[in-house]
Amino acid sequence: MSINYKIEEKIYLLDIILPIPLDKKFTFYCSQNDYKKIKIGCRVKVPFGKKNKKKIGIVFKKNTLNVQENVYKKIISIIDSTPIISNKQFQILKWVSNYYMSSFSKTLYQLIPNFLFKIKIHENYKPKVENFIKLNREKKKYLKKIKFKKQKEIIDEIIRINNKTKNYNINTRKLIDNNFSKNSLNTLIKNDYLIKYQKKTSRLSKIKTINKKNILNKEEKLVFKKLYKNYKKNNKILFEGSSFLERKKIYTELILKEILNGNRILFIIPDILFKMRIIKEFQNIFGNKITILDPNHSNNYKIENYNSILSGNYNIIIGTKTSIFYPIKNLSLIIIDNEENIILKENRKKLRYNTRDVALIISKINESKIILGSSNPSLETYYNSRKRIFSLVSFNNSNRIKKNNHITIVNTLEKKIKNKMNGSFSNLLLNNISKSLNKNKQVLIYNHSKFKLDGLNNELNKIFKNKKTDIITNDLKQNILNKKINDIKENKTNIILINQLIKSILPIKNLETIGILNTEKMISFPNFRSMEKTFQTINLIINEAKIKFKLYIQTIDPNNNIFIYLKKNQFNSFYKNELIERKKFYYPPYTRLIKINFKYLNNNNAINEAKIFYNKILELLDNKNILGPKIKENEDVYLVLKIGLNKHDISKLKKNIIKIINKLNNKSTISIDVDPIN
Repeated sequence: MSINYKIEEKIYLLDIILPIPLDKKFTFYCSQNDYKKIKIGCRVKVPFGKKNKKKIGIVFKKNTLNVQENVYKKIISIIDSTPIISNKQFQILKWVSNYYMSSFSKTLYQLIPNFLFKIKIHENYKPKVENFIKLNREKKKYLKKIKFKKQKEIIDEIIRINNKTKNYNINTRKLIDNNFSKNSLNTLIKNDYLIKYQKKTSRLSKIKTINKKNILNKEEKLVFKKLYKNYKKNNKILFEGSSFLERKKIYTELILKEILNGNRILFIIPDILFKMRIIKEFQNIFGNKITILDPNHSNNYKIENYNSILSGNYNIIIGTKTSIFYPIKNLSLIIIDNEENIILKENRKKLRYNTRDVALIISKINESKIILGSSNPSLETYYNSRKRIFSLVSFNNSNRIKKNNHITIVNTLEKKIKNKMNGSFSNLLLNNISKSLNKNKQVLIYNHSKFKLDGLNNELNKIFKNKKTDIITNDLKQNILNKKINDIKENKTNIILINQLIKSILPIKNLETIGILNTEKMISFPNFRSMEKTFQTINLIINEAKIKFKLYIQTIDPNNNIFIYLKKNQFNSFYKNELIERKKFYYPPYTRLIKINFKYLNNNNAINEAKIFYNKILELLDNKNILGPKIKENEDVYLVLKIGLNKHDISKLKKNIIKIINKLNNKSTISIDVDPIN
């Protein structure tokens, strides 16, 4: 509560950022003793608002004042003895805030894990307590007199563990899980043969190292030698390999070298499912040196894991895009695999950061190295490798030299005229699906839009009545998704329909036929990246499948250059041609884009504000470099600004954009997307 009183001594003030929409700091006071304890970056609990609701905030500044009257509220308590946000993290958050045109408070609370600032989570947290037992040494001489078989088995097992491991404290749960009688155990405790007590234990997984060797073949050894040579010279590397499985072995070899020196590695992958493919293998090699940042863990687990990372207990941290903001001590290496994946761009929240670009800044601030891994790098990354900003290390992939003879381009327009289409499927594709199914092989059907998958599924069910089909989309719950993937691995599912998550389910060992439908919609999507994304998607399927399969690409535009590049496996030719097109029309990497989005229930308000913004921004930019205002299908209104690469100009323009937006009536919700991907 607020206190007003005369004071002669100085008061001890804390500037605190709170997890609320308001973009401002709040000042509280504390005792002299607490002032000495509190460090910048620590959390404190404070009263807030008229009702003095408890909130958790971050201390970012300390100050003292000599005043006659104290009008500040006092903090309730200190949560952390050591900072959860380091000076380096504050630098990173400040950069993100400036670059992506977001307030610092919003940036902090979107990017730092939210479980750290939830009052209920904090107050309900309890350390894990487990029951343990040990032999009562005072009754040791009576143990041999125990006659009941089940009781004797328990005593014998405890003595065996004592002698073998020198562990005299046995977890009761382990005995019960090993089918020892719970009733007999309780009887032994009741009769004082065993002493029962409680002990705090960690929720974190304890994994033993299996010492599985990472054996490299001749080509892999040469690639690693090349990578390590570049790794010593350059902080930024683009590591190109035709599949993740190829790259994984090289990553492992490099990580083994790093952890020997006590260094720490952050390994970022796009999605949780894809992560599961590497975790088990990594755990077999690295054991307790590795931790997983899984959003499906309990809040209590997350708290303990965060504190453990903060303490520097792990050498390898694996996670998705949000893990880039975790406080990792002595961070020597950041690996981002599948760096071109659009999932790595935050596109749903107000702060729309790109994990790859943030990682580059983090590596600079931490003076660490960064490796971007991909079989189909983003055009920007490819461009940077050509400009030698990144060192390029590639496998000498023979599959990129050979033609992709297993690819068939199906002209659906021609087939329709000749009456050789059955609904959405060409007879050619259906015949090959049938052949594969008759051999008990599996089939994968890819369609970019998930909305058509149900219709495609119905068509296939009518044609192949006795075969199991299943749809996999990226919005499924993980437990459902895991079951579907297990069914695929066990060959219970015959035909798989998918719109994304290709990397998560491939390779499928029993896969023989792949069909890609409606490619013209992928290519003609109104976005300058559509050709790039189409090429990457199809090439990803080719590279990740890693088995003998037949690929049928259905299209109404079979003469499109993209199919020529894919069939001839002309990876570099495609990218060079795309760069020419980008330069011609003044698109990244030759320019920068900022997308301003206006959204309101009444679309007229959004249109009006967009027009006002357009007229104001015309004073700063040529109208040729302003795309819009345009209206989306969902009635959002947006503009896209094309900006030159001069850093000073970009910074100045961003400030002016904020000024213009702040002067609007703000009848619409305005969001800013720096470096949009769609």
